[in-house]
Amino acid sequence: MTHNLGKQLSQMGHRVFVVYSASEQIVPLEGVSYEIIWAKDIGKYKHSWRRLNIFTIARAVQKLASRTHIDIIQGITYEATLLHLVAKRNNCIFVMTIHRPYYPKLNSARLLVRPDILYRENVCFLEWYAFRKARKLFAVSNYAKAHVIANLGLKAEKIEVIYNGIAPEFFDVRQRNIPTDEIKLTSYGRLEPQKGIDILLKSLVLVLNGLERNQKVHLTIAGEDEGQYEKLAENLGLSENVNFVGWLNSEQLRQLLSETSLCVLPSRVESFGLAMGEVMAAGVPIISTNTSSIPEIITDGETGLLVPPENPEALAEKILYAINHPAEMGAIAQAGRKRIKENFTWEKIAERYCQAFESLLNSG
Repeated sequence: MTHNLGKQLSQMGHRVFVVYSASEQIVPLEGVSYEIIWAKDIGKYKHSWRRLNIFTIARAVQKLASRTHIDIIQGITYEATLLHLVAKRNNCIFVMTIHRPYYPKLNSARLLVRPDILYRENVCFLEWYAFRKARKLFAVSNYAKAHVIANLGLKAEKIEVIYNGIAPEFFDVRQRNIPTDEIKLTSYGRLEPQKGIDILLKSLVLVLNGLERNQKVHLTIAGEDEGQYEKLAENLGLSENVNFVGWLNSEQLRQLLSETSLCVLPSRVESFGLAMGEVMAAGVPIISTNTSSIPEIITDGETGLLVPPENPEALAEKILYAINHPAEMGAIAQAGRKRIKENFTWEKIAERYCQAFESLLNSG
């Protein structure tokens, strides 16, 4: 989100600074049209020391604000949770975007009774405090808005829903001719429990048992796996049918999607479901779950297929249906692509942000 929103806003004529935390100063994507500020990156992506980036990010933004006039500071990740202090010091408007798919229930009274929550959920607490200090909050889905109202006690009138956008390069994916007797399934994302990879693997066993004689199915899973899912695939006897390819950059991912018959993303919870939007933009048929924000993106039977979460049997049934109805799935995929193009391009999303920012500036 950071790159694409910054890029689009700068192309619309605004002066945009984007602060990245990185040990190596490598631009994440080509075509950068905004100004980049680099902050020290402490620790690797999953390392707990990386939480200290909240201090290096705040220091970098403060140095910028001391020499350049800034109207609005927008925090997009947990690393921005101290920026409300910088905004107050420099008389800037501070806003935040809500991304996390789940927040534990947090309030001052509960913290008095259970102070251990502050230790275990310190990042969530800092985000909660920053949300309270922000002039405006942007939720990436109606689900995300309802969730933080219920769990964090935030005021509904303070939160505006602006969906994530889909990177334009995913609209350029063109599928290759894939043999009808060779079904290539794909799943990708952060390989964490919320993504439901265990459910997918269990469903694949049922799919293989339900195939016709001349049909073959192979599943490619992209994302960093610490070994738990590879081990599960091995235990389920799926080693010959599943390939773990690790983390892929955007270009590699688009190449994978061009060779995909069907993408299966059985998430347990999503604040927006960026991968779902990318798959639909690429024109690839998709199966996902009818939970959290996903039905806001996918309409069951129209732009994709949805199943209940935690249900390998229902997922296997839908996968087999998709395999045996390629023409219908092709039409659904094209409808999904159209929906993303009409509602979730970064041009449209950036316009929404501009309107919100202008409203904040005009309100004083």
